[in-house]
Amino acid sequence: MQPNDIWKKGIPLSEAIYRFGNKEVLSQLSDLQQQGSFGNIFTTIAQKLESGKPSGDVITNSLKEASTPLKDAKDLKAKIQKAIIVDIRDRKVLAYGYSFPRQADAQAQEVPDDLWAIKSDWMDDTLKANGLQMDAIRLTPVKWITETPDAAIITTPKGRPSRKDQIIFAFQALDKDGKINRSQSMNSQCPMIRDWVLKHYPDDKETKTGLSDQNIRKTISPLFNKEK
Repeated sequence: MQPNDIWKKGIPLSEAIYRFGNKEVLSQLSDLQQQGSFGNIFTTIAQKLESGKPSGDVITNSLKEASTPLKDAKDLKAKIQKAIIVDIRDRKVLAYGYSFPRQADAQAQEVPDDLWAIKSDWMDDTLKANGLQMDAIRLTPVKWITETPDAAIITTPKGRPSRKDQIIFAFQALDKDGKINRSQSMNSQCPMIRDWVLKHYPDDKETKTGLSDQNIRKTISPLFNKEK
């Protein structure tokens, strides 16, 4: 099996936390990120201004209040990252990417161990240190393939993320960036979520299968209505 085959079956590094993290921990992370989101900050500021409090104090205090959940969210993400790195070093998860600058005919390469020693938010699928940079990093659990990385035969991995998983990843990432607007309809969020999925999963053969507005609405409904 070629390194590119392993890479294609993986999850982008930027989504690894949401894919591999413990569900309860991810729920805590989502709550903390929501508390510190711009939308929540603006709502808090507007409510306090309506009560007649001085605008300067309101803005300063609201930003200060938001800093605590944001710091807690950052610490929690670091904890999830450490657990994933342990699995990578134990060879339970394979990490492949491309050396920068990437050549057109390049094969994916395994990410060197020393790149995992640096602190990074993983949001751009890139790691760099000591003059070495690797881009488009993806993580592939060994259980998604039936044999070792140098084996010649693989089967379709049962763990390949479904469209439902991809839609949830998209919603969480966009929500974290403050782009999900709960004052508007779920239907209005669908094009943005669909574009995010198509951008991050360009290798899917059936490009738009499972990405109808109806399917997206059904998938995001619990998440969208949670904070209403």
